[in-house]
Amino acid sequence: MKYPALARLPLALLIPVLAFGLIVSCATAPEDDRGESAASAAARAEAAAAGALDGESSEAARLPQVPAGEDVPSWIETYPSDEDYYIGIGGFAESDDRAELLERGRLAALRALAGEISTEIRSELRAVTREDSSGRSSDSSTTIMNAMVEEELQGVEVVDSYYSESIGQWFYLRLSRQQFRRYQQEEIAKLEQRLGSLVGPVVGSSDVTVAQELSTLFRALGIAADSPYGGEARITVGGVEGYAVDALVTRIQTVLDGLILRPRTARVSALPGAPVSFAVDAQSPGRRAGAGRISVAVTRDGGDPITLSADESGTATASLPTRGLAPGIYPVTASVDLAAFSTPERARSLDVTVPEASASLEIRALSVFMPVRTGDGGRLAGMEGYLRELVSGEIPVSFADAAGASDATLSFTVEHRELPENDYGLVFVVAHATMDARRDGVNVVSYTTPEVKEGGLDSGQALSRAVNKLQEHLANDPEFKAALNAFADG
Repeated sequence: MKYPALARLPLALLIPVLAFGLIVSCATAPEDDRGESAASAAARAEAAAAGALDGESSEAARLPQVPAGEDVPSWIETYPSDEDYYIGIGGFAESDDRAELLERGRLAALRALAGEISTEIRSELRAVTREDSSGRSSDSSTTIMNAMVEEELQGVEVVDSYYSESIGQWFYLRLSRQQFRRYQQEEIAKLEQRLGSLVGPVVGSSDVTVAQELSTLFRALGIAADSPYGGEARITVGGVEGYAVDALVTRIQTVLDGLILRPRTARVSALPGAPVSFAVDAQSPGRRAGAGRISVAVTRDGGDPITLSADESGTATASLPTRGLAPGIYPVTASVDLAAFSTPERARSLDVTVPEASASLEIRALSVFMPVRTGDGGRLAGMEGYLRELVSGEIPVSFADAAGASDATLSFTVEHRELPENDYGLVFVVAHATMDARRDGVNVVSYTTPEVKEGGLDSGQALSRAVNKLQEHLANDPEFKAALNAFADG
């Protein structure tokens, strides 16, 4: 069933006209002599036409399988060719809804047309390959083709159309090669003008900071990379003329090469658990406006990157966490963070070298003055030695002999009292130990043991036994170890 009068209508008007005149219910398509329903064959043909987007199908594979004896137009059986036109043949049969048949049949033909264009321009265009966050890549020709399908490129003509219950709704579309080339050139010119107007006022101006220029360059790079014609547009950037993507990447590298990162201090030192301030100066010699609010990623060996934003003078300051770090030297690297100017995917795929600077972080062992005394001020030398071994085995510390020479104070006091006389002739005492942990003169944590009771022939023996029991408790008490770690972390 042909509609020759409709062949002259613009594509935009064709669908409503056909839908109005041909909305009928479609019976289930019969099987052909190959045991396959014609509807399935047409659906397979549409899938093949869609597959042409990736260059997977030949022209013959995109045509339907026509039941024997059915009189169809020649273009249904033999894919036409014309040196002046791109041609798309496509159809759809898997529906009882005539409106859906018309719409999806037209879409299949349009995709076939776009596939033919893509096959040709794949060898003509300078493809710009892009990769999304999932790792899927596409090139210029594929992007142009998909854009054509979505935008229904103007100038597409409906040469003919055909419908039957056996193979569904089919369309014969074409597009003038000359008109398409004109369309290409217009789009390329628009892109070149847009990119030029964006980067022209910024690039090479000494009144523009490095951060401002990079931000503009990355914005332009995003526009070029996202455009189907980014691989064809040519612009001049910083005196260098070339393809837009190449020229922009070259300028980005030039700007980065003129940027210097300098840590304020080659080595910063801190106690365990104490955050340390780390500053980096970004400088651009010869540029009056300087580096500006450049983004810097600071990474400690074994740690996660910390992204800093410099102030107007180009100085970026970070507070590096040190919690959980053992005493030692840790390399620190500062580098320009390109992800701050673009999507992370684009920054990772950009083939440029970023300025870096190296420093180191020193974690010093905590120097501790640790007196161990009784409540009346007497020294417990034996318990002091035991506690030094216990504490140093739990947290990284060194011990000082005087409070003034230490970073912190860890005081232990053993309080005891004698119980009343008893009928056994023994002396009993009740004792407990208290820890007071101070850093910079400020209490960090306190801890007190439960009371213990011990006896002896005299008060000295009873106290000695009580101290031994307190030591045993401290060695096995998780609460005491947690208090020590809280002290070390500051």
